[in-house]
Amino acid sequence: NIMPVSRPDFSVPMHHTCQACQGRTCRICNQQCLGLESTLVICNGAQCAGSKIRRGVQYYCSPDGTKAWCLRCYAILPSILIMKDESDGYSQAIQYKRDLLKRRNDEDIVERWLTCRKCGEGVHEICGYVNEFCNDTSEYECQLCSESILPLDFMNTSRTERSIFPSCYGTYSFLSGERNPRKIKHAFDGTSLDCRTLPTCAISEFIESKVRERMIELKCSTHAEKTVSVRVISDCEKTFQVPDVVRNHFRMKGPSHDATKMSGTRQYDEPPSEIPYQSKAIALFQRIDGMDVCIFCMYVQEYDEIQSQNDSSNPVQSKRVYIAYLDSVEHFRPRALRTNVYHEILVAYFATARAREYKHAHIWSCPPSRGNSFVFWAHPTLQRTPTKERLLSWYHQSLSYALQRGVVTDVKSLYEFSFQEYDKDSQEETN
Repeated sequence: NIMPVSRPDFSVPMHHTCQACQGRTCRICNQQCLGLESTLVICNGAQCAGSKIRRGVQYYCSPDGTKAWCLRCYAILPSILIMKDESDGYSQAIQYKRDLLKRRNDEDIVERWLTCRKCGEGVHEICGYVNEFCNDTSEYECQLCSESILPLDFMNTSRTERSIFPSCYGTYSFLSGERNPRKIKHAFDGTSLDCRTLPTCAISEFIESKVRERMIELKCSTHAEKTVSVRVISDCEKTFQVPDVVRNHFRMKGPSHDATKMSGTRQYDEPPSEIPYQSKAIALFQRIDGMDVCIFCMYVQEYDEIQSQNDSSNPVQSKRVYIAYLDSVEHFRPRALRTNVYHEILVAYFATARAREYKHAHIWSCPPSRGNSFVFWAHPTLQRTPTKERLLSWYHQSLSYALQRGVVTDVKSLYEFSFQEYDKDSQEETN
């Protein structure tokens, strides 16, 4: 005989008590502790080259916690370590291997909690749209008590001031469980939670218009193009310190250089010790459930001309851009247009660079190692890390689209562009 057993109801969350939640349940999402991505621990060993130490694995760290080594790199460490001070990068400190501390990467981190000053109930910071480093959490009043869905910045305003808020104004947003966007009340218009309050520029406006045109061209859902926004979220001047090994072994050819008439290194310029460039971060936002979600981010570096040391009127290097980092999370909707939209962002940026008289663009096709990330620290668990071949194919598809649009005129590998003319075997085959 088989005794029937009732099925457990997994829809009801298991009740637990810990130091963080203290047995409370969030009034907004009706959940207890929300688990976050564990602290990022990077191995400083030579063999790992900055790889992430996996969760649940043992490692060694310095007493102050600034340096960490996996077990493989720890085994080959010398007995005496010379470590640079991270504050200035020059001063050094001696650390003995025997003083390193053994740890396990198993720390559990949960979302921080708030306490409503009216009802005394607990709310997750993310559910209350609060950042404890930017807002005064002691005066927090949850949305249910304030009878408002506005963020914390508006909680201290009077009801007369709140009535000025244009509740009839709407915005298009994708909603969970629905395929097409709907027009909903814009609860965060003009606040720091609205990406449209970020300043625009000619680059962001052009890329945004091209992305929306591309979505309409691909027959996206009605008004889906109105849910996306593009902004340049960072634009600053930086300087690249050229390593000594590069300055000692490489030279820059002059403006009238002919590879067939080489005579030693006299006609070459030594690379400069530092190269200034403009660093930009371009982000794509999409409105999902009324919130602007950062879906895609691309870091680019823009290098100006480098003048010759012998002839300042002729540059030895033309203006060029470098695609430094590119990362995304697979929340974009419609999902079928995701790759096309990302290609459009890259090609549209190339078009803006060409309009600003940049001559060359460099792309380093190198996926992150498994478990590591370039821009976003956490990705959906189902999102796969692309292989080398898959990423290279992705870039080739993007460049083929750029050639089709007339934005790019030629595509070459680094060897073909910089080294083939000096390869004697290649020259003999040509002759």
